[in-house]
Amino acid sequence: MGEKVPRLSSKVAEKSETLERCECKYTLQSEADLMRMVFECRETVGPANLNEKSCRANVLSALALEPGIDGIILADYVEAQYGGGAIELLRGMTTLAQELARLSIRDPIQHYFSSKELPAASLGRQKAMCQACPHNPTSVFPTLEKMLVGSPVRFYTEFAKIAKALDRPDRPNTCNPCLTATRADLVYVFGEAEKIRAKILYEGFRIVESEDSG
Repeated sequence: MGEKVPRLSSKVAEKSETLERCECKYTLQSEADLMRMVFECRETVGPANLNEKSCRANVLSALALEPGIDGIILADYVEAQYGGGAIELLRGMTTLAQELARLSIRDPIQHYFSSKELPAASLGRQKAMCQACPHNPTSVFPTLEKMLVGSPVRFYTEFAKIAKALDRPDRPNTCNPCLTATRADLVYVFGEAEKIRAKILYEGFRIVESEDSG
């Protein structure tokens, strides 16, 4: 039986707003070589609808812990069942959310300044600068994760805003290694997000985009 689990980016949760999740627990049911995850929505009066962010956040967190799931059932008075392409899409979102959580643990001070022999006063100023920096990966990537899980339709809007701000950041030269790494990470994230978008287009409209499509 599944138990309540922490958010995917629990290590950096203090850096971002807490995303509300419903409290529905789940059981695993095996039938005809298929493994299904059954959420008991009746017991907690959960929304039982993956269009609701609290329900979606709970399901994605559970999927991160359970490999090999073939189907999901939201067991309310009317059951909602998800399989096939829906599971692939949810798995893709789970994987990307985990990657965003991984990218968010790159602390600039530890990564770029801990090995340098800086005077205490200089190190203190650098720490304050990093903590206040809007491009700090410990705040940028949890923000994107929150958008992906809680409001996918706003993910690209938030991504574009972050990417535009990184084009010409008003930061000193000491920040360049961190900014360069963050840009590279965002390129990677964009590529993974595009795979999810392509899956949505295919499942919803059977559209396959060519390599040179805009």
